[in-house]
Amino acid sequence: MKNTKFIAENNCPTRIFTPLSNASTVNNVLSLKQLRFDNDMKTGKRHCKDGRKKNPYTPLAEYISNSYRYFEPVHVKIRSFSSTVQNEGVLNFNEFHKIRPAEIFELVIDLKNAGIINCCSNYGNRIYIKLNPIAKNFYDKEFAILHVLNSISKKNVDECYYDCVLADMYGDERYTADIIYREGSHVTFVITALSQKLMFPAQLERIVKIANRLKSVTVVISPSVNINELMTRLKYSVNRGVSIKLVPFNQINLL
Repeated sequence: MKNTKFIAENNCPTRIFTPLSNASTVNNVLSLKQLRFDNDMKTGKRHCKDGRKKNPYTPLAEYISNSYRYFEPVHVKIRSFSSTVQNEGVLNFNEFHKIRPAEIFELVIDLKNAGIINCCSNYGNRIYIKLNPIAKNFYDKEFAILHVLNSISKKNVDECYYDCVLADMYGDERYTADIIYREGSHVTFVITALSQKLMFPAQLERIVKIANRLKSVTVVISPSVNINELMTRLKYSVNRGVSIKLVPFNQINLL
């Protein structure tokens, strides 16, 4: 009975057979939007990764994500360290008023055991940390993407890709979609944007650009961002007819 729909006419159901949709794969949906996966210049392979494959860092991503709202100020600080040349910094306990020093130290030890932090020293009211090289990519996006992928894995997904770079078929523009997944004939494009400064024009620009091009996107945002205020800003920034769904990072089940 697949591929049929029913229309009631004069109270009598009439079966109408319809052809399978041309948009039954991610590639077909992209093609309808005049987009394609970009190719890596070095390898020639598509600029995307298989989202259904297991990742060894998923357990760590889940550990961070499950308590992210509470520890967000600490993670934001560590992320800022990972963006420096030195790859190191100091966590001052008095900067995190609602989090106990013992909890911060426990988090640091867990990150050290997981290989994100190389070494640390506790000076009573502060902790010095030195990060491993993998910390930058992990904190920039990877942990957020892995958390979203773990949630998506519980759905009946037919295709799933992440770290996607899309290219215009008839132009030179490139667009980044963090996750693309398909359930049946429905394809969802997901962008992760955990910056607490998402209201800033420069931060909004990335979301607006990809939303205008794809026409429909889901954006995973920091739990600290005011979702109603952000939606209002986006409403007046994107083109008419563009659909945006906002999902707080700590409520990823709403995806």
